[in-house]
Amino acid sequence: WVDVPGADWIGMSGCGSIPCEIATMTAFDSITMTAEMFLPIHPDNGQLFNWQVEVYAEPGQTDSDLSNNQSAKVIQIMPVADMFVSVDLITDPPYYIGQEVSYEVTAINGGLNRATQVDFTPNMTNLTLLWVAGDQCSDINCQLSQMDFAQREEMVLQFVINNSGGFNFGYSVQANEHDSNTSNNNDLTNGGNASLPPNDLIFENGFE
Repeated sequence: WVDVPGADWIGMSGCGSIPCEIATMTAFDSITMTAEMFLPIHPDNGQLFNWQVEVYAEPGQTDSDLSNNQSAKVIQIMPVADMFVSVDLITDPPYYIGQEVSYEVTAINGGLNRATQVDFTPNMTNLTLLWVAGDQCSDINCQLSQMDFAQREEMVLQFVINNSGGFNFGYSVQANEHDSNTSNNNDLTNGGNASLPPNDLIFENGFE
């Protein structure tokens, strides 16, 4: 038999079911079995989680040495977060020098565990920040002490375009916990091209 507390069983190759019954084994014979399962979820208690798996084999006949019939392995399970960030430029073109532009930012912890020490690292080109408004963040270099599973942080940031040419804003987000999918931790390219503002000439006829 196998004891895998808290795990969700997938299956095992080398034997049809658990408990596994082998009809016969000759002297010095061996069988290799591979088990697949979903590990239990790490509790959000700030403690290391040591998970113990046990396997026990018992023959139908008398066993002369029971001391080697059981094996156990302790596996340390790490807490897992999955930080996601999306950045959107919500001001429509065309863009001009000195124009104000707005960005919306959404960050989510999609992992199974609480994320701690969540850092927002900005990537900014040719922009000057005017203000930030967020659920918790009030600074562009934001750090949140924790984000629970499925918790969102939504922000709006207002900038002014400094010079003509390309401008851009993006974010990288990371937490202390192991991240199971780092491909969605960055959204760095969200910008456009600014030009000189159009001329606004007014001619006033002063002749009489």
